[in-house]
Amino acid sequence: GLEKEHENFLGSIKTQTDTLLEKLGQLKTLKGFDFKQGEKVKTKLDKYKLDLQFFSILDSEKTQKAIAPINTSIDQVIEQAGNLQGKINIQRALMKRLIKNHQANINNFLSYAGYKYEVQIPGEDDKCQLKLWHIDYDKSVSGGNQHLSFGERNAFAIVLFMYECLAKKPDLIVLDDPISSFDKNKKYAILEMLFRGKPENCLKSDTVLMLTHDVEPIIDTVKALSNQFYNQLSASYLRYSLGTVSELTISKDDLKTFTQICNSILNKDCDVILKLIYLRRNYEILDDREDAYQVLSNLF
Repeated sequence: GLEKEHENFLGSIKTQTDTLLEKLGQLKTLKGFDFKQGEKVKTKLDKYKLDLQFFSILDSEKTQKAIAPINTSIDQVIEQAGNLQGKINIQRALMKRLIKNHQANINNFLSYAGYKYEVQIPGEDDKCQLKLWHIDYDKSVSGGNQHLSFGERNAFAIVLFMYECLAKKPDLIVLDDPISSFDKNKKYAILEMLFRGKPENCLKSDTVLMLTHDVEPIIDTVKALSNQFYNQLSASYLRYSLGTVSELTISKDDLKTFTQICNSILNKDCDVILKLIYLRRNYEILDDREDAYQVLSNLF
């Protein structure tokens, strides 16, 4: 069996191997956020150099050949320490501006949509965390599934998905019926957030396919408020019949008010019963509840 000195020797090999692997792993994952505010880049990088005198058991010709180019690369980066320090500071300042900007944009949306919440993004560098606060409570909300309604969770999911898209910049973004479950004010607030902010803060300049069975977004974006969406969109009606999906373009002229529909039916050569039904509906829209309406409402 192994003697005590043999076990100690094997233990030393494992300890040095684990330490070397740990240092190599730290070097592999080194990123800008590892340099803290005010920390000197040169001093930090010096600590990442590998000195084989502290790994005497592993010190061999092969190990030296493997370690030498790593230390050389670190020395080359250290030569650019001043330039690197400046770029890290620029990155840190840019991130702070982005956090402040995104936090303000999210809170503006929550207020506009009528949600009594706000977000804060405390922390430094890559330790930043998005926290949710109720405006009537002095602690952050934890366990969103327990405290938020279905609609509130959906709204936050859409917000976070938009920022994920802004970060990843996909070629195509698909929104599967994102707003049909909201009331009209919240629908418009979500569309405003998604498509009407500055291009760098929303999906305005991206290719987005939004699928919906709700007609209100079509009315708002194609007809009523088309100029506010910069005429950057097109709408289509998808129809499935006999195994074929057909796409029909929706234009402004295709969208009519119910009054226009009623007048169209009344002016058509169609069944008189159908005309009387639409005549009654027309009186309802006009809030005309006089004799003609009363007679029609007793018939239908």
